[in-house]
Amino acid sequence: MRYLGVILLAGYAVAVPASNPQFVIGQQEAVILPAPIDVHEVNHPHGPVETNETIYTYLSQQEEYTKLVKLIDFDEEYVTILNATTDSVTFFAPDNKALTPHKKKHDHHGGTLSLASVYEEYEKLQTTGEDDDEEKKKRFKKILRALLKYHTLPTAVPKYGLYVNSTYETALEAHDGSFGGQARRLLVSGDLIGRLFVNYYVTVNWKSVNATNGFLYGVNHPLIPPPSILDELFLIDRFSTLTSALQKVGLDNELQWRWKSKGEFEGDGPTVSLFAPNDWAFKRLPLRLRLFLFSPAGEKVLKKLLSYHIVPDYVLHADFVYNSTSEDDVTRSTALLDDCVGDDWYRDIERPAFKFQCSRKERRERKKLARSGLKFPEFASWPHHGSPNVTVNITIPTLLEGHSIHFAVIKPNTDHVQFTLPSLEESDDMAVQAFPLWRNRVFVNHIGTGLEGVARNGAVYGMMRLLHPFKQHNEGENEDDMWNDWEDYLPAWGEQ
Repeated sequence: MRYLGVILLAGYAVAVPASNPQFVIGQQEAVILPAPIDVHEVNHPHGPVETNETIYTYLSQQEEYTKLVKLIDFDEEYVTILNATTDSVTFFAPDNKALTPHKKKHDHHGGTLSLASVYEEYEKLQTTGEDDDEEKKKRFKKILRALLKYHTLPTAVPKYGLYVNSTYETALEAHDGSFGGQARRLLVSGDLIGRLFVNYYVTVNWKSVNATNGFLYGVNHPLIPPPSILDELFLIDRFSTLTSALQKVGLDNELQWRWKSKGEFEGDGPTVSLFAPNDWAFKRLPLRLRLFLFSPAGEKVLKKLLSYHIVPDYVLHADFVYNSTSEDDVTRSTALLDDCVGDDWYRDIERPAFKFQCSRKERRERKKLARSGLKFPEFASWPHHGSPNVTVNITIPTLLEGHSIHFAVIKPNTDHVQFTLPSLEESDDMAVQAFPLWRNRVFVNHIGTGLEGVARNGAVYGMMRLLHPFKQHNEGENEDDMWNDWEDYLPAWGEQ
C-alpha cells in the first residue's frame, strides 16, 4: 500500500452554477461544475462515449469487464442499482486485469478488502459448490456489496466534474460508529498532463462513458476502503518519528478505530482529523529541542505538542467539514468566517507557478499521448486566475485543552476558459476545459499543508512543520527563529 505515503505527504453531491459556489457543511456537499465541455467527437478514443444503455448493460457487453460483471450478478440487488434509470450514479469499474490478484507483497490488487481477492473467493465458491451454503453466501454478499458501494458515487459526476473537488462521497456509509456515520469518501487528484487518480494509487482511464443512468469510468486497480489514520501512519516510513512519538506519549489510541472482535472496536478516535508532521518536520527543529522532546524530561511537552495537531470529533476536508458533536445545519462557509482573521489574509500567499515540472515518467506519458494524436498546450499559456475564494475559515478546538487551530481553505476562482486540442481526425477538434493546476489549498494556522488523505475515521494532512501552540508562523521565518528561547517556557509549560 505504498500509495498511502503519497496520501499523507502531501450527503449527495449537488451541482450548482459556477458563479454561485457553495460549501455545504454536514450531510451534503457542493460540487461546483463549470460550463459543459463542447466535444465534437463524442466517440474519441480518449474522450467520452455516449450510450443509450445503462451502466450495467454497457458493462455486461464489454469483454474487459467480464469478471466484474460476474461479481455484480452475484448480488442481484446491485444489478438493479446499476440498471435503474430513476437514479443517477457514478461507477468506477476495475477491468479483468485489475481483478486478477498479484502475488507480490503489498500489492494493491490483493488484500482481504479488495474486489480482486473477492473475485478469487468467488471462483472458489463456484468450483467447490459452496455457493449452496446460504450463510456463507450471505457473508460473502455483505463484503461484496460494501466494496461495490465504495466504487460508487451516489450522483452523476461527469469527467470534468471530477477535477473540481478533492474528495467525494461514496455510497458506502459508516455503520461501525466511525466517521460520524457519514458516507465513506474517496479522494480524486490529477497530475500535470491531465490524468486522474483515485486515492492516489488508482488511475482513471482517459475514456469515460456517459450512460443513461450516470457515468462510468474504468480504473486500473480496485478501490480499497481506507484504514484508520493510525494504521495509515504505520505503513509509511516517512512518518516513523511521528508514530514512535505517539506511542511514546500514549496518543496512538486517539487516532485508532478498527474492528476487534464480536462487534467490538478498539480505539478512542472514531471521528478525528490529524495534521501529521513528517520526519522532515521533526528534523527541522533545533537539535537541542529534539533531544529534549524525546528525553524523559520532555515527554510531557511532546505529548502536549502532538495533542495540538489532533482535532477530535471533526472531519476536516477541503470540501467537506463535519462535526460529529453538533447537529447545526450550516450550509454557507461565509457564516463561519472568523473575525480574528482578516478576510484578505490569503492575498499575500504566492500562487503556484504555471510551469511544466513533472517526473520522467510523466514526461514519457506526455510524449506517448502526443504520438497518439493528443497534444497539450504549454503551461505558460494556461490562464492565470484572479484572487481565490476563501471557502472555509474556522477556529476549532484541538485535543490540547484550551488551544485551538485555524483551519482555512482557499480555492481558485471559478472563471474557466476553453482551449482546443486536435483530435485523431484531422477534420475535427475536441474542445477541452482548462482547469487551474490546483483546486484548493488548505492552511492550518496560516501554514500550508501537504495533500490531504482520506481515512476510515477522519481526515489527515501531511505537514512539513510542527504547529506552534503559542506563535503564528510568519512567511520566511526559519524553524530556529520560530522555536528560539524554547528553554524559557516549554519545560515549565509541560509541568502545568
